[in-house]
Amino acid sequence: MIVVNIFGRVVSELQQTKTASGIGRVSFRVESADEGSLAIRHEVVSFGKITECVVQQITQDTVGAFFGRLSAGGPAKRVTMTLSGFEVFEEAQRNGQ
Repeated sequence: MIVVNIFGRVVSELQQTKTASGIGRVSFRVESADEGSLAIRHEVVSFGKITECVVQQITQDTVGAFFGRLSAGGPAKRVTMTLSGFEVFEEAQRNGQ
């Protein structure tokens, strides 16, 4: 299992769906960039209880730290991060960063 921590800005709208068994699912993209470096976009997906928190606290342009495990496959056949937790940086939100 590969666990990652990504600091970045949400650059897409939240896509809310349900799994075949009816569990809530939300997906979105986070862009991380170091000054002078190429920005990298990461696919993020959440399931279950954490999905409720995502919907309440995250919108496009939210800045924060997102952590979880990498997995490959699914309908899109790509690598995504399955969200385990996140922290929204309120100060960055207020300052427009």
